[in-house]
Amino acid sequence: MTGKAKLEQLFATPFFSVQLAEVHSLNQALVRDVLELSSTTPSTVQSNVGGWQSSKSLQDSPVQSFAELIAIINDAVMQFFSIATDGKILASPKQIRLWANVNRAGDFNGPHYHAGAVLSGVYYPEGGQSDAGPADVGTLILKDPSRSSVIASALPLPDPLRSIFPHQIVIEPAASLLVLFPSWLEHWVAPHTSGKPRISLAFDVIY
Repeated sequence: MTGKAKLEQLFATPFFSVQLAEVHSLNQALVRDVLELSSTTPSTVQSNVGGWQSSKSLQDSPVQSFAELIAIINDAVMQFFSIATDGKILASPKQIRLWANVNRAGDFNGPHYHAGAVLSGVYYPEGGQSDAGPADVGTLILKDPSRSSVIASALPLPDPLRSIFPHQIVIEPAASLLVLFPSWLEHWVAPHTSGKPRISLAFDVIY
């Protein structure tokens, strides 16, 4: 075959992740502040089955660690759009809505998406793994929004070809990991089985 060929990803779903450096002190403060808040404030019930979830208003909290995280999220959002738009400058978000989650053994979050936002994401101040290793932590699972994986799963495809049509992506929590994805992307959190709490701070980006 001759000629100039190219492969493009049509209708791709953007996903952004960054492993932050030099945030150990912030992570310690976030873990402390979230656990303290969870011990004094009743849980809301959203997608969480068990576990504890704060109100979606930590962006208004006077707690310093939450304010520092908001600034980091804002920087990540601007980097996301800079990469996605080839360096075009965009205004900062109108609001970053922040909330905290604590899942203990047996807790999970059912499938859901976030209405009213452009991007959603999560930050992990720690991974939540016990000494048993990563297998016992509640992973974040993102579902393919297209029909390609459903159709591909019904076809007799060889494994190497099937791998380019995954029906879901699994994200393992890790300390200092921040991820961003479209708010309309369906996702959930698998049951947590570690004896150590799984602490995360989720957020919506609103323009």
